[in-house]
Amino acid sequence: MIWQNIADILNLEALEKGKLKCYINRVGLRLSMKKKKWIFVSAFFAITVFACAVNSFLLNVSCGDLDNDDKKEFVMILKRPGDEFGKSLVIVSLQKGSGKRIQMYDMNNLNPWTIHIADVDGDGMKELSVGVYKKTRLDPVMAKRPFLYNWNGKTIYPKWLGSRLSRPFDDYCFCDLNDDSVDELISIELAGNGSKLINVYRWKGFGVEGIAESHTFEDISHIRVTRAERIKAKVKTDDKWRWIGISLKHDKIEIEW
Repeated sequence: MIWQNIADILNLEALEKGKLKCYINRVGLRLSMKKKKWIFVSAFFAITVFACAVNSFLLNVSCGDLDNDDKKEFVMILKRPGDEFGKSLVIVSLQKGSGKRIQMYDMNNLNPWTIHIADVDGDGMKELSVGVYKKTRLDPVMAKRPFLYNWNGKTIYPKWLGSRLSRPFDDYCFCDLNDDSVDELISIELAGNGSKLINVYRWKGFGVEGIAESHTFEDISHIRVTRAERIKAKVKTDDKWRWIGISLKHDKIEIEW
């Protein structure tokens, strides 16, 4: 783990010229001018610059309040040029009065490929889920797996290092599908004959259990959470691609065409 100040990495003081100053605050890059006129550059730009500074590409990024301090953290996976999987997990924490600070974790042996922030157990504290590609002691084959971590502001520590889901899966995300203040895990899983389906899991003590699954589709290419906190999936039926909505009622999946 490495703590660094992103302003030091970017050496933004060297950009100061005359009436124009450029530095990082809690919102992002801020260009300050006379008469209190401001030009904001998104925090995503700052993150991208940091990735370039450490000779890495941004593979995946998520945003949320991990420690209930009413400030969002940016969590991202960085990869080496040309690699399929990531090498590092980076947490950019927005520090009051001191810009942004960065924690970096070496995950080269885990092959991370996606990152999510979710409250999986309903305790009001967000967890960090890292999709990895590796073997486990109980399942010694290379496969995609969802790992869960907690973060206390100083370090991450494991909550659940999941061996597998019900089936091999392509992708997953989290969303509170039934408005119970708990984020369910929603996955694209491989069924028989090359078809795919949507499966929904909830946290149960230590690990997740499947509670509902869809019928099979010819293919499913994408799954995402909308701004309205609902699930959309791109599915193939009758040789045609279309987006559908996914909802959960009484522990049953409902498809919205």
